[in-house]
Order: sequence, then structure tokens, then C-alpha cells
Amino acid sequence: MNLASVAIIGGGASGLIASIVAAKGGAKVTLYEKSKKLARKVLASGNGRCNITNRKLSPQNYHSQTPDFVKYALNTFDQNSTIKFFESIGLYIREESEGKLFPQTLQASSVVNFLQLQAQKRGVKILTEEEVRGIQKEEDSFIITSTNSQKRYQKVLIATGLSSMPNLGGGEEGLVLAKSFGHTIATPYPSLVQLKTKEKLFAKANGVKIDAQLALFTDNEFIQTQRGDLMFREYGLSGTAVLKLSQKASYALVQNSKVRLQVDLVPDIKIERLKHMLYNASKRYTHPKEWLYGIFHSKLISPLLTYSHLDRRSTLSRKDINKLAYDAKHIYFTITGTKGAKYAEVMGGGVSCKEIDPTTMESKIVKGLYFSGELIDVVGDLGGYNLQWAWSSGYLAGVSLAKLTR
Repeated sequence: MNLASVAIIGGGASGLIASIVAAKGGAKVTLYEKSKKLARKVLASGNGRCNITNRKLSPQNYHSQTPDFVKYALNTFDQNSTIKFFESIGLYIREESEGKLFPQTLQASSVVNFLQLQAQKRGVKILTEEEVRGIQKEEDSFIITSTNSQKRYQKVLIATGLSSMPNLGGGEEGLVLAKSFGHTIATPYPSLVQLKTKEKLFAKANGVKIDAQLALFTDNEFIQTQRGDLMFREYGLSGTAVLKLSQKASYALVQNSKVRLQVDLVPDIKIERLKHMLYNASKRYTHPKEWLYGIFHSKLISPLLTYSHLDRRSTLSRKDINKLAYDAKHIYFTITGTKGAKYAEVMGGGVSCKEIDPTTMESKIVKGLYFSGELIDVVGDLGGYNLQWAWSSGYLAGVSLAKLTR
């Protein structure tokens, strides 16, 4: 019986790099992808520019029920390794703010094209529109049943990702396959996602974007602060500052914790200075809605006055002004949920790290079965960290597959 060496399920970032590394190491590789195109999430990443990795890479940028799991992979294949890998196949990298690294072309398509070309050059057999519907372990091999065939392989890597961006191929088929082999699943949850709020007062400011300081609290305990863009939406809050806090907020919601965000509308103005500005402005005009235009975005004035219970007053006393100043820097929102997997850039949760060898990405339950990328219970911060996890874990899996199939 002739056995093909390796089957990789999922043609995303981690599956593609694993296929290249495994094939380079001597393995015969077949890549299964259910969609018509490879790496559709990569194509959409970074608003189509693809934030490949981050210069400031650290294990602290990752979140998991097993925090130390990422260390070996990140040390073995770090951001510098990623740069060298892409430059070795002809794609050059540029650095932008906050250590973010992008392809020189600023086109995600160039990343996917180079990966696909390199995989084909290495002899990887790429099967698109070929969904894997089941895997059976039979002695020392695996039987894969897919859309159009049933084939036998020595080793299998599941790199399907999770259910983020279902319109781009995200799904839970990888979890179903992992469960079929007895793996434990940490409950998936959306990350890098917009947050829904109980309070709808600021829905009147839908679409307004400001620079704000946010503080996250779970069960009344301070968790994290974040400065950056905040956008008010009808459902709640969006913007980069919100996305950066969303992992901890979303995870807390899964744990049934009470989640709140404190918003400072004017983080560069100290409260005493703000009181002074408001008081001086109030002396020039009569109605607050006239003189507040010089300090706050026009669409924030009405909801702010309502939040402070001052909306029915035609003039404000010094006490009122002090309260308004305080509230402008301490607006609290109760977080009721996220916009869900459909809008999430990535999902947290997944296959338990405790059941995966961190040095090879091989299952500790089933010999010859591997996992990589988003499917594993590892989620990164905003800024290229999740793609770096895909490269790091995919690289390790590829090396391990090649070594074990020679």
C-alpha cells in the first residue's frame, strides 16, 4: 500500500507555511482547503494590507488557559525568523507604527501569492473546494474522507482555524475533528471585536470617532487601560482601543463576569484644567449647548448632558460644571456582549494546549495528529500577533511532520 506522507487540513496562514516547511523537509504533502481560494482571512487582514507580525513580539502578547505554551514556538520561530522567511521567498517587509510589520507592497494578496507559489514549487498538492468531512485512525495511518475522495496518510495536521469571519471560510469543522479524537475544547469566544453596551444613550453619536482613554473592569476589578481610537456605534463601542481590550472583555463575558468600560473623553486634559475651561466657557454664552461646542465633539454634547442629568438646564452652576467635568472623564458602559464571530478578527479558545506538545504541535492523545494556528487555545493582541502565532506554530508543525515522515 502506497501512503502519501502528510495531509494538511486548512489552507490558511499556518497551514500554508506548514506545507512549505514540511515539503522542504522531504515530506509528500497534500493540502485540503474547503474554499475556492486559499487564505481568505489573510487576504482581508490589516484592511487588505496584512500586518504580518510585530517587531515588539513577546509571550505577554498572547492569551491562553496555558500561558507558557507559546514560548517555545515564539523562541524557535520569532518575528525575525518570519522576516527572513518571507524575504527568502522574495517578499520584502516594511515597518510602520507600534512595531507593525507589513509586506513592502502593502498588499495582503502578495503574501498569499508568494506562499502559494512557494508551496507549489515545493511540490505541495493543493486541493481547493475540497472539504474534509471525517478522519479515522487505522493502526499507523489516517483515512481522510473529503468532498471527492477517501485517501490514506501517515500524518495529519489540522489547521482549519475557528469560526471568526465565517463569510471568509471560518468554521468549527476543526473542533469537530479534534473532538472526534477525544481532545478537550476551551470554549471559543470572539476577540479583536466590537463590544455591545447596555446603555444606548451615546447611540445618538453613531459614527463619531475620538481619541479616548478606556479602562476595563470585570466584577468591579480594574483589569487594563488602553488609549486610542474610540468609535460610538448604535450597538455600543468600536475602534482600535476597544478591539485591544476586547479579548479580556469577551473572555470575562464567557466566564459570566460583570464587565464595564470607563471612558475618558478628553484624556489630555486634567480634570482641574477641564473644570476651569468649562467654567470660563460658561461665562461667554447662556445655554450649555452653545458653549460646550468649543470643547467636545458636537454630537457628544447632548448625550453627555443627559448622562450627567443636566440636559434640562439652560444654565449650569459651578457644582453642575464640576459634575460635568468629572463625568466627561468617567463615563461608564456596561458590556453585554460582542458583535460575535462574524465580526471578530480572531477567536480565542480552541483545542486545549495541555493536550498538545509545545515543541512539535503534535497531539499528546493521538500520535501523528497535529494542530496549529487559531484552532489552538491561543489568541494574540491586535497588531500582527495572531499571524505570527500562525507562522510560529505552523513552522513547528511543518518541521515535525517532515522529521517524522522521512
